[in-house]
Amino acid sequence: MTNPHNHPSSEYTELIARLEAEAIRHPTWYRARVLALAMIGHAGQLLAGLLLVAAAMLAISAALSYPLHPSWFIVATVLSILAALLIMLCRITPATPRGELLTRDNAPNLFRLIDKVATKVGSPTVNQVLLTVDFNAAIIQQPRLGAVGWHHNILLLGLPLMLALSTRHFAAVLAHEFGHLSAQHGRFACWVYRLRNTWQRALERHNLVDTQQSLPMQWLHRFVHYFNAYSFVLARQNEYEADQASVTMCGKRVTMEALVLSQLASRWLEQHYWPALLRNAEDTPEPTPSPHRALEQAITLGMQQHDLATWLQSALTHETGHFDTHPSLRDRLEHLGHPPALPEPISINAARRLLGNDLDALQDTLDEAWRQQIRSSWQARHRQVQEGRRELDELQQEANTVPLSLPRAWRLAELANALGKHKLAIASCEYLTREHPEFAPAHQLLGQLWLSQNDHRGLDHLDQALRHDPRLTTICARQAYCYLQDRGDDRGAESYFRLACEFVLATEHRDDGTPKADIPLLPHDLPPQQADALSRDLANDPFVEQAWLLRRSVTDFPERSLYLMLLQNTTQARSVNPHTITPNTLLPNQTFIIKLDNRTRALKQRAEKLSGSQLFP
Repeated sequence: MTNPHNHPSSEYTELIARLEAEAIRHPTWYRARVLALAMIGHAGQLLAGLLLVAAAMLAISAALSYPLHPSWFIVATVLSILAALLIMLCRITPATPRGELLTRDNAPNLFRLIDKVATKVGSPTVNQVLLTVDFNAAIIQQPRLGAVGWHHNILLLGLPLMLALSTRHFAAVLAHEFGHLSAQHGRFACWVYRLRNTWQRALERHNLVDTQQSLPMQWLHRFVHYFNAYSFVLARQNEYEADQASVTMCGKRVTMEALVLSQLASRWLEQHYWPALLRNAEDTPEPTPSPHRALEQAITLGMQQHDLATWLQSALTHETGHFDTHPSLRDRLEHLGHPPALPEPISINAARRLLGNDLDALQDTLDEAWRQQIRSSWQARHRQVQEGRRELDELQQEANTVPLSLPRAWRLAELANALGKHKLAIASCEYLTREHPEFAPAHQLLGQLWLSQNDHRGLDHLDQALRHDPRLTTICARQAYCYLQDRGDDRGAESYFRLACEFVLATEHRDDGTPKADIPLLPHDLPPQQADALSRDLANDPFVEQAWLLRRSVTDFPERSLYLMLLQNTTQARSVNPHTITPNTLLPNQTFIIKLDNRTRALKQRAEKLSGSQLFP
């Protein structure tokens, strides 16, 4: 599984976009090319196997021949040595997962559920079950014989996930993971999915050990990333098929509820539970909390204090990206064929029901392991905060005697904000904006602080910040966008997104409107009905010969896209200026028109390679 990055490479993103269209048009040819790449990855091990077979045949022939041929034994020995060297060179050893071992003796209810799920979805069983501290569940495979297989299957179960779900929701999650191994949902796609994960974990392990990046590791690094891009379509398809395994096990509604509840609980943990817990490092030098012991009650009570309906609507706005094989929640539910809904609060969580009386001891064990793991970073944070508090006290004493210079006053505001002293941070920023009205960072921070307190004055300061320093445009626009969207002002929020789009066009595009070569472009994602209507509309325009609609990401707006309409006009066409905002309601918001001519030939060539982007003809 791959992770998102802030600045994905253009080649990687556009390669995936082309392969998605190719997999639809020529699925057999696409699968054959993925298979060929997988064989290349195993070439060393396959060659070693052939050498061993040849050595064995030579040795047998030499032993059975009369008179004996000692030279054949020598050749067989040389071939065996070469095969052993190849195996050592090409051996891929994934990272060994860590966790608390669960057995049929200490968790019989859990293993009964595991056996039931594996049988229902037609999946092989697992050899080992580990309880981890992650909010996740996964099955990893460690090949015992390289390309030959004979996998050792390890099921990783995150205790926070089990505490957040009921048993039936947890069964749906288990079915999804076992679906990745099931032959019922495409043996080839499952094999490619497992191969991606094995190579990715091996790469992560060697990146930690082999810091000098030896030649074989450099080749492995490049090959794994290329194979991940090339097989991305199959891996994404396997995620949808794994969701169908959940449906087979639990039905559509329970699967939907499990997806929604996992999304909401993950947000609560990341944005509220763990930040509040880690703030204890500011006052205590040693990690003392027992997060997994406290989580059982905290997760139920904590989530009830938030507007989960708003959280769900926010989650449904996120788009599927190209750096995680998991589709977005919206796409998964659409593929599932069930509308989103908030599940009822759970009464007994899966961990308590499935782990029984051993849960308390397991929580204590994981908490102790967590404290040992986090101790160094906890202590570093404690020292940092204590030093910051001392510096803040010195700055306040200085401010009480003499006016602070701009750098010293800004340092005071930054420290006050970082240490949670928001009233002092606001007062410091107000002083800065009054004495140094052109200092954009102070306006930006003051705007952020006011908006966090639901004060509309923050918008004025964000506007001043981006006027004084255009480099702050996207971050200021994002903060204003989220504030207005949370209050239902979609029109006002859209105006700030448009501002961010105009900044992106001005800084990351050339004078003729074309994006720079390192900016990833993707085909449009319009619904088929809207794309067909737009195509008919373009067909009625006598001045348009060809048209493409592309999209690209916008900094600080991961869930939105900026659209580029490329128009190839006839010789008698009316002039179309680059960066023209189209008034056509058939197009998505923030679509910018670019007229194709000799200067934009390279952009046209990129569009022609992106299958699915051409609207007309």
